[in-house]
Amino acid sequence: MTGHAALRYAGTDRKCTESLYKLIVEMDYKNKEHLKSAS
Repeated sequence: MTGHAALRYAGTDRKCTESLYKLIVEMDYKNKEHLKSAS
C-alpha cells in the first residue's frame, strides 16, 4: 500500500516536473525571441 502510494506520487511529481520544465523552456524561448526582435 505505502509503496503503491509512493509510486503514484512519484509519477505525479514527474509529470509536474516535466510540465514545469516545458514551461521554463517555453518562457526562455520567448525571452530569446523578444531579445532578438529588440536588438
